[in-house]
Amino acid sequence: MDTKPKKYVFFINPLARDGAVGRQWQDIEHHFESELPHTEFLMPTSADQCREWVSEAAREDGACLVAVGGEGSMNVVANGILDVRREREVPMALVPFGNVNDYAMAIGMHRNWQHALETLKTGNEANVGVTELVTLDRSSYSLNLASIGFAASTAEQHSVKHQLRWLKGQFKYNILALKMLTKWKNIPCRITLDDEVIDCDLSILVAGFSPTLGAFRLVPHATPSAGKMAVTLGMNLGKLALLKRLQQVKNRPLDTDQHLLYRQAGQIVVEAEGPLVCEVDGEIVDTHAYKVEFYAHPGRLRFVVPVQAA
Repeated sequence: MDTKPKKYVFFINPLARDGAVGRQWQDIEHHFESELPHTEFLMPTSADQCREWVSEAAREDGACLVAVGGEGSMNVVANGILDVRREREVPMALVPFGNVNDYAMAIGMHRNWQHALETLKTGNEANVGVTELVTLDRSSYSLNLASIGFAASTAEQHSVKHQLRWLKGQFKYNILALKMLTKWKNIPCRITLDDEVIDCDLSILVAGFSPTLGAFRLVPHATPSAGKMAVTLGMNLGKLALLKRLQQVKNRPLDTDQHLLYRQAGQIVVEAEGPLVCEVDGEIVDTHAYKVEFYAHPGRLRFVVPVQAA
């Protein structure tokens, strides 16, 4: 980095990777403490407490705020910085300790703490895009991807309803997706992508600055440094067709046709006839939204990335 931070504040989610962080962090912490100057390690007990602590730390000049966990942990730190409008002054970073670590892959990080430490020591700060999702009740920011439709409803089974607790990792998300598929119904919507208006039965809509969601390459045309958010829209898909697409996307990008569109957009407005579940970075932010807006904020946050990625 051209200008090294004076201090590194780590926000550690002990529940990340199915509780592995809480069990393993004490054996890892001293590596960061010995190789970085002026480190502070905080382990909040809730997302609300973490966001509050992040907002307090973001007011301090010269600090780099580090999320230790997955996309949800990273999302809380990003939103805490944005809460106090310090995104231009305060960089953030990631120690990828989630089950999948989509965003780590998007910025060229290896999915281990050793490479995260090396990135903090030698990496560069890059301006990365943020997606804002707005409903009647709230506004939330996403670094990775925001979604409505099938993907968001599947995430709800994990994050809110806590189904299949005994399963771990990517396998759990695969089973939840199959379970959701058995009862999924498309939702009639009017979707406006900038100036393009589409009336359809919505199957899935994913938007943001990262190509993968739960390791599924749903948005292959997305990059963190893009000028607009990338959008994947699936519409009028039957259950068998949706299942086929899910199987396909495990290994390669989805094929576009009359049921699937790839777009770039600065703004998306979705008006639905039925309630929509809304998800940002794996976190459910609304379960009964009838109008959802997405806004692209390119280059909004400063993020520490590996040298080769910058």
